[in-house]
Amino acid sequence: MQQGLKNTSYFENKTKARLSSIDSKGDSMPYRYCFVLTNACNLRCSFCFQEKKPIKGSLKLDNWIDIASQLPYGSHITLTGGEPLMFRGFKKLVENLRDDITFNVITNGLLLEKDLVDFLLDQNGLKVLSCSIDDVGNKSRDFTADMWEKLISNLNYFKDKKNQINKNIVLDIKTVVHGGNIDGIIPMAKFSSHELGSDTHMFMFLKGSPMQHSDIMFDYGYALENNKGFENYEIPKVINEVKKLKDLIKSGFTKNTKFFLHPKFVDLYTNQDIDIIEKFLDRPHHNPKDFMPCRSPWVSIHINNDGNVFPCLSFSIGNTYENTLKEIVNSQKMNQFKEDLEKCGTLPGCKQCGYLMPKETYLV
Repeated sequence: MQQGLKNTSYFENKTKARLSSIDSKGDSMPYRYCFVLTNACNLRCSFCFQEKKPIKGSLKLDNWIDIASQLPYGSHITLTGGEPLMFRGFKKLVENLRDDITFNVITNGLLLEKDLVDFLLDQNGLKVLSCSIDDVGNKSRDFTADMWEKLISNLNYFKDKKNQINKNIVLDIKTVVHGGNIDGIIPMAKFSSHELGSDTHMFMFLKGSPMQHSDIMFDYGYALENNKGFENYEIPKVINEVKKLKDLIKSGFTKNTKFFLHPKFVDLYTNQDIDIIEKFLDRPHHNPKDFMPCRSPWVSIHINNDGNVFPCLSFSIGNTYENTLKEIVNSQKMNQFKEDLEKCGTLPGCKQCGYLMPKETYLV
């Protein structure tokens, strides 16, 4: 494998957790827990996979605190939604996390007021704040000029404050690349590094199956169907812009911001051929032979705001209203999913998942 950009400590911890996730009774527990606190959001992005409809029986603050108390020592929580800052018990939940638990927040940033920034930066467990920005001005998310000005003000305050308190906290920008903003990749990269001073920036391609990380539960059988998925991109145009991004990185123009693709079709910090993207992006069907075996469900699970627990593909393996988290994670449904992955490596429903690892990228 070529020597690329050094992995983040979060990635390294996830990898180590996979190797140490078996306790003395043989029961496995993941390292990362994605708390989908709410499916409510203050935006209506056309490409979003969340339903944005009220869910009956949504978990309350006490439910989330109880779930957090069940996590193994040294776990990591991702707080997301919807817009997680719309969850009324957000601060109380964070305050009640054990000292051994770390967390990150994924937000659109509009509700990131100064008092909330001060609160978050006062928490020892905060590792990463990720903000979703898809183009300069966030027009893809229907931002007005006032909304954009508010967002940049919020992020600048966060950046300045965190650099005073703890420079190790990461300001991360997430850009969803879709058919309408391919031309905006380079302007967004320049803005992220020079205007926002972000530490990391991830360009994320649209998922290839509606079953991935959704708040709507599917039958497990759907994961095994060889569905065609979505087609969204002018591939030559994408490849051309990613080549420009790699040249920009090589020139040193991007300063201290580290850039990634999601899925990581190529490592932007190696000599890998960018044209390989054509082999993986927007293909009609998923070919498991092209990818490393997936180990995501051993490392990470999602808890939906209705109590349903799912690994990555959205089929319920249990509900926190009915069973403990450990019982759910070691349930027959979860074990069947792991067995299928052990047998096949990846499944048809994994098409264009952000966590796919192409063999040609990782075994060169």
